[in-house]
Amino acid sequence: MEHSSSGEAGKKNLFQLAWPIFADMSLRVLTGTVNIFMVSQLSALYVASMTPGNQLFSLSIVIFNFIGIGTCVVIAQMLGSGEFRNIKKIIHCAFGFNIVLGTAVLLAVLIFSGQILDLMQIDREIRDGAGTYMIILAFSLVPEACGICAASVLRAYGRTKEAMYSSLTANIITVISNLLLLFGFFGLPMLGLAGAAISVVLGRLASLLMILYFYRKRVGIKLRLGFMFRVNTGFIRRILRIGLPAAGENLAWNSQFMVATAFIASMGNYELATHTYYFQTICMFMMLFAVSIGSATEIMVAFHIGAGNYELVYRRLIRSLKIGLAGSLIIATIMACGFSGMLLDLFSNHSPQVAELAAPLILLSVMMEPGRAFNVIVINSLRAANDASFPMIMAILSMWCVAVPLEYFLGISMQMGLLGVWIAFTCDEWIRGISMYFRWKTRIWQRKSMNVSRETMLRQV
Repeated sequence: MEHSSSGEAGKKNLFQLAWPIFADMSLRVLTGTVNIFMVSQLSALYVASMTPGNQLFSLSIVIFNFIGIGTCVVIAQMLGSGEFRNIKKIIHCAFGFNIVLGTAVLLAVLIFSGQILDLMQIDREIRDGAGTYMIILAFSLVPEACGICAASVLRAYGRTKEAMYSSLTANIITVISNLLLLFGFFGLPMLGLAGAAISVVLGRLASLLMILYFYRKRVGIKLRLGFMFRVNTGFIRRILRIGLPAAGENLAWNSQFMVATAFIASMGNYELATHTYYFQTICMFMMLFAVSIGSATEIMVAFHIGAGNYELVYRRLIRSLKIGLAGSLIIATIMACGFSGMLLDLFSNHSPQVAELAAPLILLSVMMEPGRAFNVIVINSLRAANDASFPMIMAILSMWCVAVPLEYFLGISMQMGLLGVWIAFTCDEWIRGISMYFRWKTRIWQRKSMNVSRETMLRQV
């Protein structure tokens, strides 16, 4: 039963795989956006208080995703090559690993929440609310870690709609819970930031139940708790060969983003609030098109790499990149022509300080988003083609040798403020994007994939 849909990833075209991924990620972003919008109706400083917790949540997702990415790629390659017998073991390894990681991060937040707030230079005025929000939000991490695994397996099988349905469930529960707990509808107490955090936890729990239902129905491999914690070094190594470099790259981005946020926090609370509004509501939505194209291309590339169709893989990436670049430029231009301003007014409760600080960032996005499209689309395909180390190395070099020094120089030394920090982000995206494209053109990934295929055949013999 578990392989009845094994050919879905190979049969579906880019649009069939990409649009549910786009909808799923949009709904995931919407969960955070809904919280920001509802909290912003109470206070702009409440929004600033959410920043440490939201960034920690995003960083945790990166940690969990490195197992999810590795699992999705490895399973898609197995399906492409017809290597079905080990998929069950790969799935159990992934779930066990992420449960351990989720528990570890939760405990770390509970024990070191004060030190985390100190590291991010959170102002005393918002420190108590920020700490409460972050600690409660941490209880959503284990359900999220499990949900990422289930969604990754479904995507490897070409079942991308199911994750979308689970994200929709999370949003519905989050909105209803916010109405009850944040605003105190139906006579319930107004819990403020604590209520917003509880709403996210409840939404993630509901999402997990939904995605596990679809996993059981579509994949059919029964999960056994005892199997999850049986250490199989061969399968873990296979997942980590893809996932660890992806984690290194994403951790490099998130850690430098946290450093940038610390720089911005030192500029003032309105700068921090604008940074949160812009990134969570506008920037995240603009990048979703390229990310969905990249994720769909990754599934197709991994499947065809497993089948040994290297020429098809090369052409597929080039076509996806053209679509991603064009779409990202069009979306960013539309946002810059006025739509972003309406969104900011809506979310910032017509704050003139926020509008003034965000206006140049919106114009900058027209340059930034095509560079980001280079990154997310080509990097995903390089990982799927077993060339995962190069993106990590370039990420570390570009972010920590270019982006962070430039953030400090432009934002603080040159007193360009928030705009200076985001100019540094733009430079980093283009440097990495161009380097990724030339890496793909070298076809080093093809030699790496052929070596991995030979290793797999030798192990089976």
